[in-house]
Amino acid sequence: MNKKIVALLCSILIISIIALPSYSFANTLYSGFDGVNSYETIGGCDFGDRHGIEYVRNLSSALGSSFTRVFSYEDKYAWESDLTGSAANSVDFFAFAGHGVGATFLGNGNGAAHFFTQNSSSPPYHPSHWTDACNADWSEISWGSHGGSGYRLKWVTMYCCHFLQNYGNQTYYNNLKHIFNGVHLVMGFASSMWLDPSEGTLYGGYISEGMPFKEAFFRAAR
Repeated sequence: MNKKIVALLCSILIISIIALPSYSFANTLYSGFDGVNSYETIGGCDFGDRHGIEYVRNLSSALGSSFTRVFSYEDKYAWESDLTGSAANSVDFFAFAGHGVGATFLGNGNGAAHFFTQNSSSPPYHPSHWTDACNADWSEISWGSHGGSGYRLKWVTMYCCHFLQNYGNQTYYNNLKHIFNGVHLVMGFASSMWLDPSEGTLYGGYISEGMPFKEAFFRAAR
């Protein structure tokens, strides 16, 4: 499926709490990243390998001095708990690139970011697609400054298939809203997509120029 068709016709589902202006980044802002490539090569996951690492590296590099990178976890060091715990919430901008699943896949009405690890860099990896520790699902995520002391997350990019897919179902939509706990903007896909690492360079470049996050995300996906 063509990426542009996914973005423009099948829709990128963007949920926003407030309208975001352009930014001059006068204050110190912090970023964090999870990127996964070796789902099958290392983890034995038949979803197949991706280019998540290249995407987040390109994005981080293109952001330049606009953000101070706090962490970038890759492959077996990228864990479900990075999204469900304090890591993502400790930065202003967080991005994940890898595999995702929609609200019907896990059987609990929640979409999720998918990992081949089980919150450890050591085997065993990926006993099944439905293993809880391999999926950061909506019910486990609470992003934003309202979550606790030191929590500051404002902007999230989920560069993966299906993470925001609720199929127009009100129950699934209500489940999705659980991820919002003060976060301003969550961007991602409600359908299949092609992961193109070069979009990370474009996206980060637009942000560093002061373009609003939402516009930068859409423009990079064209």
